Amino acid sequence: MRKKNITINDLAVLMKTGFKEFDQKMKTGFEEFDQKMKTGFELVDQKMEKRFAEVDQKIDELACLTQKEFLNMNKKIENIAKELKSEIKNVKIDLNKKVYIFDHKDLEFRVEKLEEKEVAKAKQ
Repeated sequence: MRKKNITINDLAVLMKTGFKEFDQKMKTGFEEFDQKMKTGFELVDQKMEKRFAEVDQKIDELACLTQKEFLNMNKKIENIAKELKSEIKNVKIDLNKKVYIFDHKDLEFRVEKLEEKEVAKAKQ
C-alpha cells in the first residue's frame, strides 16, 4: 500500500471544492425549499379562495332566506292588521247594539212607568 502525502495546497483545494459543493448543495436545497413553500402557499391560497367562495355563497343564501322571511312576516303582519280592524269593527257594532238594547230597555221601563201613571190618573 502506498501512502499519499497530502500537502497544504492539496488541503486548500479540497476545502475550496468542498465548500463549493457544500454551497451548491445549500443553494439547491434552499431553491427546492423555496419551491416547496411556494407550492404549499399556492395550495393553501387555492383552498382558502375555495372556502371564501363557499362562505360567500352561504352568506348570499342566508340573506335570500332572511329577506323571504321578512317579506312573509310583512304579509302576515298585514293580514293580522286587517283581521284586527275587522274584529274591532265587529266589536264596535256589537257594542252599539248593546247600547241600543240598554237604551231600548230603559225607554220601555220609562214608558211603562208613564203608562202606569196615566192609568192611575185615569182611575181618579
